[in-house]
Amino acid sequence: MKSYPFYFYTGILLILFMQVCLLLDIRSITIWATPTLWTGLILLADGILAKTNRSLIYNRALGKLAFISVLSWWVFEWFNIYLSNWHYQGLLQTLHIRYLGYIWAFATIFPGVLLVYGIILTIMPKILYKQFHLTSSFLIASFIIGLFFLFIPIIPFSMYHLNRAADPDLFIWLSWSANTFYSEFTAGFIWLAFILILEPLNYLLNRPSLYAELVLGNYSKLLALILAGLLCGYFWEFWNFWAATKWIYTVPILPHIKLFEMPILGYIGFATFAWEIYAITSLVYPRAIQILDQGH
Repeated sequence: MKSYPFYFYTGILLILFMQVCLLLDIRSITIWATPTLWTGLILLADGILAKTNRSLIYNRALGKLAFISVLSWWVFEWFNIYLSNWHYQGLLQTLHIRYLGYIWAFATIFPGVLLVYGIILTIMPKILYKQFHLTSSFLIASFIIGLFFLFIPIIPFSMYHLNRAADPDLFIWLSWSANTFYSEFTAGFIWLAFILILEPLNYLLNRPSLYAELVLGNYSKLLALILAGLLCGYFWEFWNFWAATKWIYTVPILPHIKLFEMPILGYIGFATFAWEIYAITSLVYPRAIQILDQGH
């Protein structure tokens, strides 16, 4: 039987070390809790997949995926200017070290979710159900609706600055939305938009696509992604709750019904975010998805 690679055990040690530091509340170390724990999880998960020849490290795919993860999450941070749904606390004062922490943490997001997805896919039985009838009209509608969803959080901000328009009366029909607080209710559109935009492109370009899987009546990958998103969301929030450097939420919908820092409804977003990660990666770096989907 193929043994686990050495870094599998390194991942376990990293997680155990930081978990002890969190329990002892060693704040000088737990400011690095999120990137350290997720690096450990990535090493552990990749080590498990190495036994089935689906390792991102051995296939030299982890570095590119981490780079994509950094760039992509910075886009979501830009949207959070409008959403204002999460905020960071306990940040380091030295800016260049803080940026090092950001890049390290952001680099773990896509690999962490996709590797957990790969493990779940390994143990999940094939789930076959009714084939989805996909038409060109559906693909066009999906793409257009996705674009519209991306713009929704921006509308209240732009209407708030309506006086900068050539003629404010051009948008008088949207003037009712000139309150930036409305944008805080629109996060759900962002956690769906990239699915709706990118899945049609991936399907038409013959890249890995869950739309294509649904056409075949195969629901295994979709369910594996949903479970991976929820599981990773739980770990993100569990470890974040105890960390010295952390994020908090200012979500306007049921903000006091929480599991750790996250309002309970927010966990739904982790499921769709996992699909967005899959769709983004399929478009710009399909090889990473092909490695993880191998044999499935």
